[in-house]
Amino acid sequence: MRSANRRWTIAGIAFLALVAVVPVTAALRSDSASAAPALPGDGTSSATAGASCWGIKQQYPASASGTFWLLTKSMDRPAQFACDMTTDGGGWVLVARGRNGWTFSPNGQGSAATVRTTTDGTGAFAPASLDTATIDGLLDKGAPSALADGIRLERATNTDGSNRQDYRLYPRSRSWTWNLGAGQLLNKVTVNGTTYNGSNTADTAAGATGQATNGLSGAQDTRRMYTFAWTGHNNQMGFGFGNQVGGGSNASTNYLWTAASEGSPLAFTKVWVRPRIANDAAGFTPIPAAGYPAEAKPLSLKNRSEVAPWGVSGYNHDNEDTVTPWKDNVMVIKAYGDRVYVGGRFTGVQNGPSATPIAQGSIAAFDLDGNWISTFRPNVAGRVWDMVLTDDGKLIIGGDFTSVDGLADTSGMAALDPATGKVITTWKGSVTRTGTTARAIVRSLATKGDWVYAGGRFNSVKGGTYPVTTTTNAINLKTSNGNPGSWRPRIYAAAVRLLVSAAGDRVYMAGYFNAVNDDTNHGYYGITNPTNGAVIPGLGPWQPSTTGSKYQQAVAENGDNILVGGSEHDFQMYDHNRNTLIDSTITKQGGDTQAIEKVGNYIYFSCHCMNWVYQGTNNWTNPTGFRAVDPIRMVGRVDATTFDYDTTWYPNGTKGINDEGIWSITSDKRDCLWVGGDLVRGAYSGNAATDYLGGFARFCPTDAVVPTTPTNLKATVASGSVDLSWTASTDASGTPSYDVYRDDRVIATVFGTTFSDTTANGSSGAHQYTVRAADARGNRSASPAPIAVNGPAPEIATPIAYGATWKYVDSGADLGTAWRSGTFDDSVGLRPGPARLGRHPGHHPRRRHQARHHLPPQLVHRRRPVPGQGPRPRGQAGPGRGGLRERRRGRPGEHAQRGGHLRHPRLGVHERRRGRHGQGHPGPRQHPQGRCQQHRRGAARLEGQRHQGVLRPAGHQPGLEHRHHGAHQAHGHGHGRCRRRGPHLDPVHRRPEPRRLRGRP
Repeated sequence: MRSANRRWTIAGIAFLALVAVVPVTAALRSDSASAAPALPGDGTSSATAGASCWGIKQQYPASASGTFWLLTKSMDRPAQFACDMTTDGGGWVLVARGRNGWTFSPNGQGSAATVRTTTDGTGAFAPASLDTATIDGLLDKGAPSALADGIRLERATNTDGSNRQDYRLYPRSRSWTWNLGAGQLLNKVTVNGTTYNGSNTADTAAGATGQATNGLSGAQDTRRMYTFAWTGHNNQMGFGFGNQVGGGSNASTNYLWTAASEGSPLAFTKVWVRPRIANDAAGFTPIPAAGYPAEAKPLSLKNRSEVAPWGVSGYNHDNEDTVTPWKDNVMVIKAYGDRVYVGGRFTGVQNGPSATPIAQGSIAAFDLDGNWISTFRPNVAGRVWDMVLTDDGKLIIGGDFTSVDGLADTSGMAALDPATGKVITTWKGSVTRTGTTARAIVRSLATKGDWVYAGGRFNSVKGGTYPVTTTTNAINLKTSNGNPGSWRPRIYAAAVRLLVSAAGDRVYMAGYFNAVNDDTNHGYYGITNPTNGAVIPGLGPWQPSTTGSKYQQAVAENGDNILVGGSEHDFQMYDHNRNTLIDSTITKQGGDTQAIEKVGNYIYFSCHCMNWVYQGTNNWTNPTGFRAVDPIRMVGRVDATTFDYDTTWYPNGTKGINDEGIWSITSDKRDCLWVGGDLVRGAYSGNAATDYLGGFARFCPTDAVVPTTPTNLKATVASGSVDLSWTASTDASGTPSYDVYRDDRVIATVFGTTFSDTTANGSSGAHQYTVRAADARGNRSASPAPIAVNGPAPEIATPIAYGATWKYVDSGADLGTAWRSGTFDDSVGLRPGPARLGRHPGHHPRRRHQARHHLPPQLVHRRRPVPGQGPRPRGQAGPGRGGLRERRRGRPGEHAQRGGHLRHPRLGVHERRRGRHGQGHPGPRQHPQGRCQQHRRGAARLEGQRHQGVLRPAGHQPGLEHRHHGAHQAHGHGHGRCRRRGPHLDPVHRRPEPRRLRGRP
């Protein structure tokens, strides 16, 4: 016999009749032994998705780096991601990679498939990143500040990329952002294990708004990281080094990029995160008894504006006093019914970017698709600054015009027929400004019930049937005929915006005035009685963001809370009585707030800002204590409940020509958002016709309609699978996909109306299934009530006689996988002999300890033909298939030698048991899976009743099936089983103290 340290290889054919077994339910397929079955949470299939790369690594420590399926409760369905299972213990998920040309957009860059498939090398130089929503899902909505391992940047430090740097950022932010160039504050940075306190994501070697500490200040070597666009790099962005680092070029193979020889190269960088979410802590909810309800995505807007068939053009500054904004041709836009009205200082309308303008100045009407309505042609001698539609159907316009259609008593204010544009002569509200050569101007209008409220720079009004009435820049007029009312608050500068409260008990005013009725507590932001113009008493003071310019330009309501915005760059929310500043944002390097409009669950605000918005601070000079910094481009929105800035809507394609920004916001009956101001482009496609904007843009809703519910759901227990079918759903956006749920989560997404669940943890036992349709945006239908299914039961194996004849080779050669084939020639080099599986020459009933210590592991390549079975196509149900397989009859977990036979579970791909639980054979709870542990001299020690585990033998190769046959610790006889399939191995390396097991002497 061979010594105990010699590896035995037995490749044999047992000449023993196979006792066929047909279980009560259909038998499971036994696929090729070279394919490892998917296990719960191993990430090798959508049905066995892990909660995180880290969770997979913890449960399956031998998992190698590669692509894995992941699913958290914050994700709609499983998706594939690249996992690093090696660095620092493994468990990292790749969220981005690239060299130069990063956009750092919240919408991501490239495609998710590119991120996971092309992870390194020159093919990965073009940046690709996951979008913010996807990363939030991977973090299960967790805060980046809670990542124990930070955000890991793997940066190339030499030209061929062979050297990599471990650079970790530990952010303060509570939500993920790609807005690195804004200078997100960091708690610390580690560079190859060395810690530096503080710093920021814009430039770790420089200061940033709100930063108090920076341990990397002044660093100009590879410890520096900057992400801002630098003109020296042709405004290319990436993860740059300091100016002491050379070697950069724009060569297609250089891992360090520079535009020329300017230095401070942008390094090829991979961005990893490691959310530590365990597979057993996923927190999914079982399928409701009645099925899932329909679930539409929250109503949102497209990030790209709709194609604009028409726009406005030109600037009319004739006899205009200098005023802000000066280089903007649209000052107001309002949607009423089937039309959108645009007012400003434009001189004409234009059918696309290359058409000849048509003369139509100061006001124009468009349909809801953006087409010009040529029958609406008022002739306004001046500029239109604001407009409102009264309850009795008049379109009141205000501005610095001297007349409309040349008619008398139409200076500064006039009433138009909203359909024809003709002046309604029965309404009069003409304003003038006596005692000065400056023109009168109505900057703001508001209406409620029977009244129109006007503010601007004027001191006399000829309204209705009244003679001239004096006032101080503000007045209200009857909507019926223009007769003046008693609302005449005294302000000594223009009111830029007016709003009557929803309850009708207040008039909010924002402007350049420093007091209302000489009350400075209401300066710049006044709140007055709607009847007599008196200030509302008992209100707290308005809190400016700076001691400099304080003028305000926009007002709104948010339920009981009140909103205001203006200079310097503030947007604030107070309680109803202005006693508490609830929240505030600042656009530090941007511009003043110019419009506020609440639409649905969002509050939109606009500005001439092109940079960052700081959330949670009211300090423009030196913002501190802010909770986040995010990008904004002329218009953004906050959640009406939380006041958190919404990064999912980012219309970054908009562009003006003079950086005046957006001055007016409105929403039409289709829920499209229209904005007006200095706008000439809506996208960057390069197609002038589709990118064109002419002073205004519209952003329409994304799809929020769910598909119809799948019907006629059926489930059939087949051979080795549970087969589902259903009747197709319909959706206006196109053919939907279908999410298949098992028990508490999505296990697959398909585009047909059938699915077969063949995974190891789903093809047997009791489960519930249902299905939902989903469109491209993720709107999901209701589901049918779940179907309960008892999958096929395991099949009982057949006994193999102890001492049966095999053919074997003991040379130690690795036969690979060829020996499994039915055509393998085992007549050469293999010797016949009796099987002594689980035995050892040192075994004797009274020498069990000696047997335990000297039992060697045996690598078993077994061969035995299945008589009477021909090959069958893959996937076809049947009791057997051609080739080599074994079935041994016996109770699961029985390992004792009886009557010359060795009884043991089958050593094939699946173990099978006749009948369902409770029908003559013990169920799974009576024979739980045991653990296989490494023991002395490589022998396998088995614990538990089922005696199944995993152990890596010496010389093990992926794809082989290795069988270690060893003795019980106490008995010295019996048969244990340890196996591994494919790349997923879970070795247990422990050396427990010996203990005696009960058994026969």
